[in-house]
Amino acid sequence: MTQSEIGMDIPDLSGYTMHRQIIGDNALHPILISFFKVSDDRSQWFDIDVFLINARFGEAHFEFGKAFPPMVSYRIETEHHNGEPMKILHIQFEKGSISFSYEKAVHVKKLSPGPSQK
Repeated sequence: MTQSEIGMDIPDLSGYTMHRQIIGDNALHPILISFFKVSDDRSQWFDIDVFLINARFGEAHFEFGKAFPPMVSYRIETEHHNGEPMKILHIQFEKGSISFSYEKAVHVKKLSPGPSQK
């Protein structure tokens, strides 16, 4: 059985891996970034979908193969543009980084049976 939870802003992403696809192509649509992790005993699968509202891609410098490199850390900063606050999400990978600017964020956390339960 899958359990879901919806929340505002960006939750703790420690220990998660970024899915290989980023969805969003302009400021009229949110940017969707997805993350996942599997419990140590492989009994649970955790997914987090983060929707960045009024978002833009920032900088990207990384080596991309079949997947994003392992995520080392992330941080969120606030900057002001034309008097309006904008948040910046910086994601650091083992080899490189990527960033996004956004006004608001919403996330959906999902918990499903892991690979050992199927």
